[in-house]
Amino acid sequence: MECVARRDTAALRELMRRHEHRVRRLALRFTGSDDAAAELVQDVFFKVYTAAGSYSPQARFTTWLYRITANHCLNYIR
Repeated sequence: MECVARRDTAALRELMRRHEHRVRRLALRFTGSDDAAAELVQDVFFKVYTAAGSYSPQARFTTWLYRITANHCLNYIR
């Protein structure tokens, strides 16, 4: 995440490779739509990229990522 905060796109691609499947499954559970889930995955990783500076290294990355995902999905549903 420190690399992503420095706008390293290769680091972002690696994060996406590692976590995209789980984020997609969570988005699919919220929406029930493959198309909506795919769109939400892109949105979530854009948010991760733009908010990387606010991430605290003391926190688990996956907890932070899933909270962003859940909040974004809830906003989408509303």
